[in-house]
Amino acid sequence: MILLLLHLLSLCKKKSLLRELSSHGRIWWVAVGNYSAINTIFKEDALTERYSKVITTTTEPIVSSDIVKSPFASTVDLSMTRVVDGDLLKVMAWYDNLWGFTN
Repeated sequence: MILLLLHLLSLCKKKSLLRELSSHGRIWWVAVGNYSAINTIFKEDALTERYSKVITTTTEPIVSSDIVKSPFASTVDLSMTRVVDGDLLKVMAWYDNLWGFTN
C-alpha cells in the first residue's frame, strides 16, 4: 500500500494536483483542487498489471465484514476520498489484516 501511495503521489505531482510546501526541514505535499482526479488515478491504476492483484476500488458503501478474505491488499473506498480544509487529502482503504496481506 505504501508503494501505491508513493506512486499516487508522483502521479498527482505530475498532474499538478499536489503542491509542495517546506517547513522546518520537512516537505509536505498538499492537495490542490477536488478529489475526483485522484479517484480516477486509483481506478486506472487498480486495472494496471502492476496493481491489479494488489488493490481494488469501490464506490459502494461497505463495512469491515464486506472485505473478509478479500484477495487484495487494500480496497480503496472512493466514496470516502476528501480534500479537507483545501490542503489535506484523505483516502480511506479497507483491508483484511489476516487474509489479504498474506495472500
